[in-house]
Amino acid sequence: MQEVVFQYRGKEYRVENVDTYADIAHKLTNGHHNFLVCQVGEKMVDLNAPITESSFQIDFFTFETPEGKDVYWHTAAHILAQAVKKLFPGAKYTIGPSIESGFYYDFDLGDKNLTPEDMEAIEKEARKITDANFPVVRKELSKDEALVLFQSNPYKVEIIKELPDEAVISIYEQGDFVDLCRGPHLISTGVVKELKVMSIAGAYWRGDSTKKMLQRVYAIAFDSSKALKKYLNFL
Repeated sequence: MQEVVFQYRGKEYRVENVDTYADIAHKLTNGHHNFLVCQVGEKMVDLNAPITESSFQIDFFTFETPEGKDVYWHTAAHILAQAVKKLFPGAKYTIGPSIESGFYYDFDLGDKNLTPEDMEAIEKEARKITDANFPVVRKELSKDEALVLFQSNPYKVEIIKELPDEAVISIYEQGDFVDLCRGPHLISTGVVKELKVMSIAGAYWRGDSTKKMLQRVYAIAFDSSKALKKYLNFL
């Protein structure tokens, strides 16, 4: 535990017994907050990241902000990939960014074509993952370590090989699932309350028509069933 001095929304604070930015969030709100991610200086950072400086400027973001939604949907994309991988162990998961209205993840499922029944199964599996409330843990690897970890996934290997040899590569783990990712992410899978698979489409790997056609799963996630219902009613 350490003492830090920080600027938050124009005011200076000095607090003791904090190790992570989540600890600061709890101190600021007496444990009652809905912050999803923080910005320390110019960098977006996981709430559960260790504090590395004794003096800094910080801001926090909720689901109501673009920054908060981006992180929320990005973690939800990892949950989606974990669900698909659980249902279809041979699946190769590629990339899964947040977008303006939710997120997607592209999969190589071999000869398997996803069906409406599969969409329902994915949602149910995603619910198990959110109910399990797995901690989302960031780790850093060397390029060689990352290549070994993802050696069975040619799409991840392709991405890793493009990085500089001296690159420090970050991964995120939740339960038995691990993904290559810069982050930041939510503190745990249980923060995602509702996940809805919206549609399935085809997409070439990296948008290149000379490469393999993948299956793109579009989805949306919200912090309450009420918010999801409101969104679906507007469609």
